[in-house]
Amino acid sequence: MDNIQQILNIIACVMTIAGGLFVVIGRLKKWLFADSNNAFIAILRSQIYQIYEQCKPDRKISIYKFSTANSLYDAYKKLGGNGFIQELMIDMNEFKKE
Repeated sequence: MDNIQQILNIIACVMTIAGGLFVVIGRLKKWLFADSNNAFIAILRSQIYQIYEQCKPDRKISIYKFSTANSLYDAYKKLGGNGFIQELMIDMNEFKKE
């Protein structure tokens, strides 16, 4: 009977440690991906802004650049980007398409 109790105690300890590791790994994963996510958002924002600034003076945009900007914007929104770029996209939608 003592052996069974010892085995149950060992199993309980292992389960407790595994649960703690699961929580720690989950938090570490969120922390690591948050930095990557912010970096991707910054890159996408920069790319969209660059396209906008190139086309803003004459308010004309090629179909290719417009399509690229929209694809970048879709990814930007999915990653949680803010409304600053949304305003640029609204303005860019009114540019003459070439």
